[in-house]
Amino acid sequence: MGTQGFPVPEQGAISFSCKMGAATHNGNPDDFKDGFASFNILDFASGLVFDFIATSTKIGIIYERLLIPGLTAPQEAFTEIVEVGLNRPGQLSACRIDYNFQENRVDYRFNDQKVISRLNLPVRLRNLIMGMGLITLRMIENGRSTSLKGQGGTGLWSDIQVSTI
Repeated sequence: MGTQGFPVPEQGAISFSCKMGAATHNGNPDDFKDGFASFNILDFASGLVFDFIATSTKIGIIYERLLIPGLTAPQEAFTEIVEVGLNRPGQLSACRIDYNFQENRVDYRFNDQKVISRLNLPVRLRNLIMGMGLITLRMIENGRSTSLKGQGGTGLWSDIQVSTI
């Protein structure tokens, strides 16, 4: 995860983009929860997360509000995962996330096409952090992780840019 925050302009939008790809190993590439490479945009003040995610076979987005004790209540937390395209190991796809403060809207663009917008976010965002990672979404059961079962992944990121538009 990055450590530098990017202030959100009150006029126009802030844009985060990269070319991204992934290859998953020894797991189910058709199941995002089994593991993926991610391009993350986060607001730690609200727990809001905007991601592009990739496995060997597909690309998706995550729109999420994390459950963070003392910050968000259980009824405020949610996770939405939507498949937006196909992938092949080693293939790079253009991924872009734009946030407009004035309209309180996030747009996800995949290969230069707007694929999803989310309007009227729970809060207006002031400062965003960008990161990349390899992640699984399997739950902890009986105090043990169910995520790790020998699978792995390779994430590819290039042409990373932050700009105002």
